[in-house]
Amino acid sequence: MPNKQAIAFWPVLDPAQTNGLCACSAKVEEGAVVWPLWLLGHPKGHMLVLCGPALCEPAGSPHRSFFFTRFCMQPIRLLVIPASVRTGSLNLQLAQHAAATARTAGHQVDLLDLRALALPVYDGDLEAAQGVPAGALRLQQAIAEADALLVVTPEYNGFPTPLFINALDWLSRIQAADGHPAGLSTTADKPVALLSASPGPLGGLRSMNFVRQYLQMAFAMLVVP
Repeated sequence: MPNKQAIAFWPVLDPAQTNGLCACSAKVEEGAVVWPLWLLGHPKGHMLVLCGPALCEPAGSPHRSFFFTRFCMQPIRLLVIPASVRTGSLNLQLAQHAAATARTAGHQVDLLDLRALALPVYDGDLEAAQGVPAGALRLQQAIAEADALLVVTPEYNGFPTPLFINALDWLSRIQAADGHPAGLSTTADKPVALLSASPGPLGGLRSMNFVRQYLQMAFAMLVVP
């Protein structure tokens, strides 16, 4: 464990107003180095560092092991969704690293390949003729089984990837039937955190702002940070 640490927390969500979800921002100061973090608390009593420099620490890092072992109260099931799966994608690599880090901390992690869902570009006429594709139902099931989500998205012309938006658009079209809930019921009040990697100066900030608004307003998800 690093020496000379000062840990500060401040709440950013009120559990009384978010069905028990709580979150706080934190920083760990080691000398002149400040490590900003986001801690996400789940209504089931879980606490997990979902994003921050801790995820970028190498294997065996005292920072990473301290962050996760100190703040994780119970294991959770985390669904990691990389919004880009192209060969060499920085965000795919970041998602894989985040998933591996969470597994090392004792959490159950599922890494979802959106491309493997084989979802066509959303078309209302196609939906009317053929219904919602099976891949959208698989996405719904993966979200339903997770305690929390981590979305890792790059920035394409200031927006998140079409792969991600198209998948969520199909998810929103699922109606309650045959024993499964509507797609929007599955996402309601589900905690989700955001990460992005970019060689550009803004680091994917514009796409993350869009994703935050999209998930909060259209899907009623609890987005942190």
